[in-house]
Amino acid sequence: MSVLSMAKFKILLFRQMRDLLQFPYFEIMLSIFMFQMVGHSIHYGITFLQNLYDTDPLEHAAKGIIYGTYLSSICGRISLLYPIITFFSSILSYLIISYFKDIGFFKTEFSFPIKRSFIYLSKFLALYLTLVITMFSSALLALAINCFNIFQLLDLGSIFSGILLIFMETLFLSFFVSSITTLITFMIKWSGISLVISISLLYSFMHISQNFKIVPLFPNGLQDFENKTINFSTEGIRLSFSPYSLEPLFPSIFISLVVFLLGYYYVTRRLQVS
Repeated sequence: MSVLSMAKFKILLFRQMRDLLQFPYFEIMLSIFMFQMVGHSIHYGITFLQNLYDTDPLEHAAKGIIYGTYLSSICGRISLLYPIITFFSSILSYLIISYFKDIGFFKTEFSFPIKRSFIYLSKFLALYLTLVITMFSSALLALAINCFNIFQLLDLGSIFSGILLIFMETLFLSFFVSSITTLITFMIKWSGISLVISISLLYSFMHISQNFKIVPLFPNGLQDFENKTINFSTEGIRLSFSPYSLEPLFPSIFISLVVFLLGYYYVTRRLQVS
């Protein structure tokens, strides 16, 4: 890739992200994500506390409260947002793809001296990075609100482990929904139909993951990942990565990669712009 081509791609990507992160899209998503996460139940911490009180309440109760509260603030946070992310991902893909079709700019955009692969990648990355930035920012803000009074009592390893877990889940889930909505929005000519199909398909994955747990799919796959990765004790929270702990992520990541490559192939080889 030449320097000139890279410069064109950066300009294209910046323009797409500017459209998605402008007021009020970013602020609305950030507020809704935060509200959803801050109000999340702390049943993880309560269950853990009950076990601690049965062993040695005088020695472990204080640490149990601290780390139980922190655990409840990181577990299930990203998977909790899946229904909302499904909706916003479809809306954002409409804004940078279907909307251009509706106003007649789609054909003009593909007539520019820019590779089709750049157009596809810029739109996909704009959607993906917007979701990552919004989800991760809202998760950190919600974490700061829920754990404001206990941060000084947590060890750095636990804090880093919690943030790393949230960041990884944000990357994987954003890639999953972005690849699907981008492909559908490019393939379906009518914007309303593409919105319905995108939302319906992503919602179907949620129901499949809840009712057919033999193959872990998102969003329940993220919860299985947490259960196998988090080491939780009164000494702190640590993450343990292994093929066994990463196994719940593989089916959804595989689907994401296949859909992403299908979208790339369709836009660069098959898409007819009229």
